Amino acid sequence: MMKSCKVTLKPGTGTADIPEETVLIDALADMGIMVPSPCGGRGLCGKCLVRASGDLSQPSGSEERIITGHHGHRLSCQARLNGNVQVFYEKSRPCEERRYPSIDPSARVGLAVDVGTTSVQVSLSLPGGESILLDDFVNPQRRYGHDVISRIAAAKNPAAADDLTRRIRKAVVTSVLHSLEVMRFRADRIHRIVISGNTTMLYLFFGLEVSPLGAHPYLAECLDLNSFRPADVGMEEFSGAEIEAMPILSAFVGGDAVGGFSLCHSGNFGESIFFIDLGTNGEIVVVNPRSEIRAASCAMGPALEGMNISCGMNAGDGVITHARLEDGKLAYDMIGGGEPLGLSGTALIDIAALLLESGGMTCRGSLAVPGFDLPAPLEIVAGAGGKSVRLWERLSLSQVDLRNLQLAKGASLAASRMLLEESGCGVGEIKKVVVAGALGRHLDLGNFRRLEFIPEFPNAEYIIAGNTSLDAAARALTDDDFIRRARAMRDRMTEVTLAGREDFLPVFIDSLNFRYSRNK
Repeated sequence: MMKSCKVTLKPGTGTADIPEETVLIDALADMGIMVPSPCGGRGLCGKCLVRASGDLSQPSGSEERIITGHHGHRLSCQARLNGNVQVFYEKSRPCEERRYPSIDPSARVGLAVDVGTTSVQVSLSLPGGESILLDDFVNPQRRYGHDVISRIAAAKNPAAADDLTRRIRKAVVTSVLHSLEVMRFRADRIHRIVISGNTTMLYLFFGLEVSPLGAHPYLAECLDLNSFRPADVGMEEFSGAEIEAMPILSAFVGGDAVGGFSLCHSGNFGESIFFIDLGTNGEIVVVNPRSEIRAASCAMGPALEGMNISCGMNAGDGVITHARLEDGKLAYDMIGGGEPLGLSGTALIDIAALLLESGGMTCRGSLAVPGFDLPAPLEIVAGAGGKSVRLWERLSLSQVDLRNLQLAKGASLAASRMLLEESGCGVGEIKKVVVAGALGRHLDLGNFRRLEFIPEFPNAEYIIAGNTSLDAAARALTDDDFIRRARAMRDRMTEVTLAGREDFLPVFIDSLNFRYSRNK
């Protein structure tokens, strides 16, 4: 039997028994402490630094570089429990850096939650229709894998299934309560909560059996999750709230796609539309010229959210959001000050497009030979782990990183092509393209199109819509009829299931190559 370690929080007297070898950041999450970790726990950003003492694993070389000069501190995403530990940490610290507007303490507000496979966002909707982003954090279910298939497999174990549900509920409740504490607003003033996300994330949040979602015939038996009480989903703190989810189409097309598409659609079914929600699980909806609606999903992986990229990060201080050439040199935009700590998905797209334009990467996705002439400070080098391209300071992208981006692009393009074919809709017939997802409005549309994540639509208007999953949940809080309209929209959709189709693989392979590079 695994040994139990006692973790004690200071100040205060909070203690918990946590299994040995647990990563400290996960132990703290179990105790209601959501430590920020924009780099997804890879020890890059240093945002999870905590003062800790006791029997912890020895620091790795990468951790040593960050904790040097911070005596008595450890990276909570790297340190593991070997025995009893004391941690000095203020519970409300993560939210104190945020600035929230003042709210009438007697107001009745709503809470929107977007449970993404990689990240979670929560916002507060006020009576006048204004929406306030409360928090954005990494989904704590990541310890069970970075994609829905891994979590479905893990959930075959009843104890793991219960833990997956407990973790996401606790993370959301803890995050919201911390924010409300800073705002001096009472939790019982929240009268309604709407949850959005893909089908697996919604099923896990509401404690439903997920195994049928991952095995043929991929059935989602419950498509409408509504009229839940707080006690039903472990959210007793919000005693005055009614809880429901955005409507689901199928095992692979969830409330995020149904809600997002419903939010963006103008109601004119005569206009051909291509909608894509980018994420670890990409979802696509096509309206053809005959007003028929078809939807599909594809496994893109977490590259665009930074989780399988060696220097990838979510939004936060030190993350590069854009890269470009200025006066022949590589320049960047970054959140906050200091030295860059990591790349967002939008910056990753920018740099990949720049590498193609400069010849640093071939159409097949391979880095050029070491020493290839590139704009400063870009430099291709060879190491024990293969080739990589140096960026700024300690940042570099490996060949594996670029392959992960290429796999996401290939999956997205292949699924798009097949759904258009199933819809009987040519690229020239599409009049409006909507690009949604956590990449938000920071996406450089030109670079995105250059990498060919989706086909080129020559006659279409392109729209960057941001996180429509969260926005749809927020709309449902202020528009009592929105979920009914989203259900009606869902009922007009026909799913095209791509999982397991023999004809998907050749289209996927054909979609992997990039369209243009100066270095063929």
